[in-house]
Amino acid sequence: MSKLVIKSCKLFDGEKIQQNKAIIIDGEKIEDVVDSISEKINDNYQFIDANNWLVAPAFIDLQVNGGGGVLFTASPSANTLKTMIDAHEKFGVLNILPTLISTDIDTIKRSIKTINQFGKDSGILGLHIEGPFINVKKGGIHSKEYIRDCTYEEIKEIYEGSEDCIKILTFAPEALDKRCMDYIKNNNTNLFIGHSNADFDDTIECFNNGACGVTHLFNAMSQLNSREPGIVGASLLRKDTWAGIIADGFHVDFNNVILAKKMKGNKLYLVTDAMPPVGIGNFEFTIGENKIYCVDDKCLSSDGTIAGSALNMNKALQNIVFKCNIEIEEALRMTSTYQADLLNMSSKYGYIRKNNYADLVFLNDNLKVVGIIKHGLVRMYE
Repeated sequence: MSKLVIKSCKLFDGEKIQQNKAIIIDGEKIEDVVDSISEKINDNYQFIDANNWLVAPAFIDLQVNGGGGVLFTASPSANTLKTMIDAHEKFGVLNILPTLISTDIDTIKRSIKTINQFGKDSGILGLHIEGPFINVKKGGIHSKEYIRDCTYEEIKEIYEGSEDCIKILTFAPEALDKRCMDYIKNNNTNLFIGHSNADFDDTIECFNNGACGVTHLFNAMSQLNSREPGIVGASLLRKDTWAGIIADGFHVDFNNVILAKKMKGNKLYLVTDAMPPVGIGNFEFTIGENKIYCVDDKCLSSDGTIAGSALNMNKALQNIVFKCNIEIEEALRMTSTYQADLLNMSSKYGYIRKNNYADLVFLNDNLKVVGIIKHGLVRMYE
């Protein structure tokens, strides 16, 4: 197979935008990044002219409940994973953490087994477990029957045979003690605070004990008030901790996205919290006994409870650039680079550099995804 060269491109390599670059791809890996007129390029290569489009690392989404009409928690199967991957690819997302919302231990263990069997470097980077160890008062659309405090015995059972699958576990400090936290940390899982009513002091204590971030900042957590800063205040002040944010203008006002960016700097990244409607438009689905309606890209239950998102990562990128005035290089870092850094996977993803996977996205002047390259395989949409 001949090598592939992407030429005449503006290249965002994960750090900065460079002009007139060429990317040499050999198989599924990046062989080199060179000048467009480099002597390393010869006529034996297969060429793609990028038409001065912006080429960036493919997006990574660390909170994906579903897409393409399926919900991972409802059906944690290989077919569900494939459907989710296909639904998010056209929006530039080539690698995800399927996210499991509060459920029983058998479903958790089945999800872990499914992901481990699906294979690494397949578009699935691991599992995000969001609940069930959360606060029922901040549970949102999570089924109350499954929300519970953590026990050491249950955590041990969950991790038995997990094979480093669980990359993020979202918990409420009031539902998880330090002994359980220590066990989870020692199994290479990032502990994130969310769906919690913890106060500022308890949140800071959790950060000091090894929690490294918060899940969907501002949503389903204690708020910043005059006399009690809450989880939001703790997250904004602790610039050494991560925070995912849903930039759809509905979950979080765009001015709060701007505020969070100013406070968190390179520790704020984009998530979609995507539900089944992503990739197919308005769609009704169920979570437990709750019927969820998607109208105007908002997922709501019949009583108005927010039920995840219909946001896609491409739209989130456009929102933070055009509505929050976040400069393009930083916005692109928030779609892939920071996620790869968080997961300690920057040697494979999130950067365009030698030996990383050739997972790339093509963006036009409006930052719309016009094509992707996945492990060296090209798919153009325009």
